[in-house]
Amino acid sequence: MENKEQVKNNGEQINKTDQNNKKEEHYKQDNKNNEISELKVQIETLNKQIETLNLENREKQEKINQLTKHISDINASYMEKVQEKAKQANDLLNTKVKELQDKFNQEVSEIKKYALSSSMEEFLNIFNQFESMVNHQTDDPKINNYLTGFKMFIDMFHNWMNDMHIMKMDIKIGDEFDAHCMQAIDVDKDEESKHPFKVTKVITSGYKLYDRVIVNAKVNVSNCLKN
Repeated sequence: MENKEQVKNNGEQINKTDQNNKKEEHYKQDNKNNEISELKVQIETLNKQIETLNLENREKQEKINQLTKHISDINASYMEKVQEKAKQANDLLNTKVKELQDKFNQEVSEIKKYALSSSMEEFLNIFNQFESMVNHQTDDPKINNYLTGFKMFIDMFHNWMNDMHIMKMDIKIGDEFDAHCMQAIDVDKDEESKHPFKVTKVITSGYKLYDRVIVNAKVNVSNCLKN
């Protein structure tokens, strides 16, 4: 009887132990499930945070790309303007250099062009006197023979002067007096004259080197005495 009771008690004890073990295992399983659930929630939260960060990174990268493009455009525009200004400055410099070179060449050309003017002035005055004497009329045949030779020399000299661009001015009696190319030696007083300051006599010829007067013609001019 006692053995049966003991067996019964042992069986009950075993059942209790099994139940306790099952409860403990169930408790552990619940805890494990809870931990897994929490981990899933944490993982999901982390994934959302990662997705948010990735989105922010993409947005920031897009802004960086836009800023980079904007800076690149600004640099390109700046370089274009700098190159344009440099080209304008270079063109202006070349223009100024050319202007100075042209001015220098023109001044040198003018100097060369009129280099004879100062040296020829005195000579032409002497030549005018010589030409006046040669053109003087005489009845002496011997003197006329000499004068003929001198006139040939004068013609040759005029040809040489033409080659050197020294031109005899065409001044005639009746021309208006021009102080730029004439020198009045005397005034012919004429009460009947209605046109004062007209050339009445060409004493010596005037000459130009190109367009510049180097020797004034010496002339007499008229003067009206009527009031």
